[in-house]
Amino acid sequence: MPNVFEIHRAAMKRWNRQTFSPLLSVVQPFLCVAVCHAAEAPETEADEAFDRIEQVLVIGVRQRVPGSGTVVASEELERFDYTDVNQVMSAVPGVYVREEDGFGLRPNIGIRGAAAERSQKITIMEDGVLIAPAPYSAPAAYYLPNISRIDGVEVLKGPSAIQHGPHTVGGAINLVTREVPREPFSELDLSYGSHAFYKAAAAYGGPLGDSDFGVLVEGLRYASDGFKQLDGGGDTGFVRNDIRVKLRWEPDGGLEQRVTLKLGYADEDADQTYVGLTDEDFAADPRRRYRASQLARFQSEHFNAHLNYGVAVGGLYLNAKAYWNRFERQWNKLEGFVAGRSLRSVFAVPHRFTREYDLITGAVDSIPVDAQTLEITNNDRAFTAKGVQATLLTDGDWGAIGHMFTLGVRLHADDVKRDHRPRGYLMEGGALVWDGFERPPKAWNQADTLAVAAFASEELAWRDLRLTLGLRFENIDGEWEDLLHGVARKNRQSILSPGIGLHWQATDSVGLLAGAYRGFSPAGPGATGVDPERSLNFEAGIRLRQSALYLEAVGFFSDYENLLGRCRASDAGCDVGDEFNGGRVEVYGAELTAAWSVEVIPGLGLDADLVYTYTDSSFRTGFLSGFSQWGLVREGDELPYLPRHRGLARIGVGGEAWDLSIAVKHQVKVREEPGIGPVGHGLHADGLTTVDLTASWRPRGSTLLQLVVGNLTDESAIVSHRPFGAQPNRPRWVTARIRHRF
Repeated sequence: MPNVFEIHRAAMKRWNRQTFSPLLSVVQPFLCVAVCHAAEAPETEADEAFDRIEQVLVIGVRQRVPGSGTVVASEELERFDYTDVNQVMSAVPGVYVREEDGFGLRPNIGIRGAAAERSQKITIMEDGVLIAPAPYSAPAAYYLPNISRIDGVEVLKGPSAIQHGPHTVGGAINLVTREVPREPFSELDLSYGSHAFYKAAAAYGGPLGDSDFGVLVEGLRYASDGFKQLDGGGDTGFVRNDIRVKLRWEPDGGLEQRVTLKLGYADEDADQTYVGLTDEDFAADPRRRYRASQLARFQSEHFNAHLNYGVAVGGLYLNAKAYWNRFERQWNKLEGFVAGRSLRSVFAVPHRFTREYDLITGAVDSIPVDAQTLEITNNDRAFTAKGVQATLLTDGDWGAIGHMFTLGVRLHADDVKRDHRPRGYLMEGGALVWDGFERPPKAWNQADTLAVAAFASEELAWRDLRLTLGLRFENIDGEWEDLLHGVARKNRQSILSPGIGLHWQATDSVGLLAGAYRGFSPAGPGATGVDPERSLNFEAGIRLRQSALYLEAVGFFSDYENLLGRCRASDAGCDVGDEFNGGRVEVYGAELTAAWSVEVIPGLGLDADLVYTYTDSSFRTGFLSGFSQWGLVREGDELPYLPRHRGLARIGVGGEAWDLSIAVKHQVKVREEPGIGPVGHGLHADGLTTVDLTASWRPRGSTLLQLVVGNLTDESAIVSHRPFGAQPNRPRWVTARIRHRF
């Protein structure tokens, strides 16, 4: 029987080829978790060589994963055609999402206890390259590539996470873009739906004549008028644009080699706000938006260039990458009053602060004093990240023992520049009017980091046993400079993270896995008086694969030696970038994945999936923190924003030219502050159950017609009280789609 990872490699290769097939797979399991329960596909020696030298995949074809991981294939991304990355990630076991805007524009993603806040504790990659704006200097920057242009998603957990730092306490996400097609290919994809939502995407590519060159050009634009209603009228929507060009060169000669250049540009213009509602106003109308948020506007631009070179020489596979990312954004948003009560205080007890509440809603006019002057700050930030990395892979046999050795090194530099300039506005007749005063910046600083990282892993295989040993090293030099006060600080952090993973194929259908590693998340540049986040992470599980059925159960335990909290602009009582230690914390849980598919009658297939995650946590020490997300912590308190139960169940049926799927997602109430006992007794987000429905029909092999209904029962819930006030989920939405491949 082929090794489970070899089966997974073959299945992933098949998915890549199907990307350009005129037909969609009808009966395909929703998720492949570390190993696909699909038939094996043959692979040529040339395919294997190119898989290894390009290394854009971190699970599928690049390596054999020593632990648990999840692959969401292109067919499954298309099943519901989500543009919201939170919806995609909610179907992955061990992953938590905190919604904020309803459209997934500001993703908050965590893995196995790592904080979901702004996705700051996970490593995010695109085609194996760091893609976050400044993953060392400013890991809490809101950014994730548009999921609509992504061809596959890989989520790494367990000991394999140490190969992809800097943040390894929870895991890593790799977003895989579409390959340059080997045959002429063109596609037009159009959608329209509720809240004036539309999406227009186009792609064109293929070989350039008879040359060794290939090209792929992709364009994407999607937008909505928004589902919130601003008091007095006004825009609450967004528009995003994304353009990508990918060039591939495979020169003739005696060596297997490939050069790929990817260039990209994306922008966003959104009338989005941090401001939510009081709980009472949410109960009356969750789609309402207060007048004080009328000037909110988010604008961003993202540029990137990635160069990838791979070559196979004998039994050696060498890959080298160079990358450059530039992200600039301005967010004009209400942050409170020039002097007086915070927004969070007003929203928590509006009956005690009626004057402030009436000013926010526009019910009264301001008296020109600081306590009644609304502060709107333009948070202007620019991020740059650049680096080079190289990986060497070789494998062979030592008698009866097979081995694969991987060595990698990366030199990375990134920086962030912050210029936060406030203005005072008076509420007059329901409109915001500038008070005419020029105020000094709230924050004017910059931070930069230079990091050298290296990892080595050795995989040993004997009969049905596979042992993987890994080691990661990071040396991080950071500097922070306060340009307002002329203060500068430097710091250096070093970490050595070992890991071990074991897989035993006990029988043809049963596999056992176990692993342990040391996790790490660095403190920010120039941080003093705080320690980086460190953890010991363990997992163990079982996999069952029998013809039409696949089951996986994995238990995990994370022992944090030191939890790290980071102040954001929405946190009270601290400066942006300030960091806080939370001491020792334990997180443990279990993940269950089940997938089943069968042909009921010739031409009619039925498939179903179940994903479930259980999580529990506790602070092992009590303390009083200046970090508003912690505050007073007692020993035994549970961490905020870690739902105890969350899951998804989906069932689908399909024929040759049609398919129908329904998915039910559920998450219980979740704490928003440390506590113990019933969740509903403290500040919390609501439990939520949503139902999504999708129906597809292919009247011709090259044309797809699709109808998607999200949140079918129009459930409404408070998904968070952060940044300010109760935030809603997206109400019921309907989208009609047509895609044609020429």
